[in-house]
Amino acid sequence: MKSLEEFDIKIILKELHKNYEFFYSEADLQFKLAWKIKEYLNNSNIEIILEYPNDDKNKRSHTDIFLVEGEKFLPIELKYKTKEIKNIESLKYNGIEKSLINNLKNQGAKNNGCYGYVKDISRIEKLSDNDCQNFIKGYAIFITNDKSYIKEPRCSNGEKPEYINFSIHQGRELGKKAEELENKKIVWKNKPKNILTYADKENGVCIKNKYEPFKWRYYDESLKEILSVNEIKDDGNSTFYLLITEIK
Repeated sequence: MKSLEEFDIKIILKELHKNYEFFYSEADLQFKLAWKIKEYLNNSNIEIILEYPNDDKNKRSHTDIFLVEGEKFLPIELKYKTKEIKNIESLKYNGIEKSLINNLKNQGAKNNGCYGYVKDISRIEKLSDNDCQNFIKGYAIFITNDKSYIKEPRCSNGEKPEYINFSIHQGRELGKKAEELENKKIVWKNKPKNILTYADKENGVCIKNKYEPFKWRYYDESLKEILSVNEIKDDGNSTFYLLITEIK
């Protein structure tokens, strides 16, 4: 039996991969991860809530997985973005080899995927601010077989895209002073200098903390860190990658 203070998301994700090398959807990931957390903690005093409601600027929003032990809590936000697997590959799903050729589709909209992940981090920061005494820590987790998320984005003309300040590429330092592009479509909004926005998004995202450079990993039983984007090979999108951001 473990307490929330002993919670280690990396151990849980390694165990999850032993049974599930891929997921059919983000909701599938959410349910399977919550079940693995329940097995790992083995603590009847900890409640695991899916889609925990919270208020975000008077708009209803939800935390994907919310763990509660007494007054203490630990929130987890998830993102799962896929590309179609081009080669006929099989990956394990609950111990059974499943062909992925017709299951996973191109979700695209990388700018929205990045924006959503940064917003997840911001949302967890707000939960910490609202009840810092009972907040243990939080996690934002991103799993994808779309390797373009790992590389710094560039437009076809070589310029940085409008959503560059929301990019989650390898080595990105979230919380560092944002860039202002020549076209001014990425701007500081309002007086606080940590609110980011860009042309496609009306609502800015506030990042309060400064984070260590993003370190992508392979989603496998070792969670091995990717040391260089040059080591990522074209494998027909059959490899999955993982980004974990811990919010304290």
